[in-house]
Amino acid sequence: MKYTDCYTQYNKDYRMKTTAGMVDIDTISIGSNFCNQNRKWLGELANGNGGNCSVIQ
Repeated sequence: MKYTDCYTQYNKDYRMKTTAGMVDIDTISIGSNFCNQNRKWLGELANGNGGNCSVIQ
């Protein structure tokens, strides 16, 4: 299972049922853009869990 799928499933199956609610995950890609469509794992993680992905060049 990919990390993105694991965290998203945890949020849906467990955290959404608590009073605290979903864990939002923001990510930062430093140097390379891992938010874009070609290498997007940080973007997938953030977008699938209510967060944002930012790139710092």
